[in-house]
Amino acid sequence: MSLGAVNPHIFFTALDFAGTFSISILGGIIPALMTWKQRQSNHFQQVLVPGGRLTLIAMIGVTSVLIIKQLLGGE
Repeated sequence: MSLGAVNPHIFFTALDFAGTFSISILGGIIPALMTWKQRQSNHFQQVLVPGGRLTLIAMIGVTSVLIIKQLLGGE
């Protein structure tokens, strides 16, 4: 509480980090990994997500770049 009084922008900075990580993980990495795992199983043959492994790797890569950019202080 006192840290927020000394530096009021620290709360918004913390929200920015939390938002970037949660959206990146929940919207980028987890769906790609779930799709990858689903395609490995022999029980489910229908493809629900278009593209192949290259698309999933690109999705994880772009999300990882966004996380690293945020860690290094990019806008």
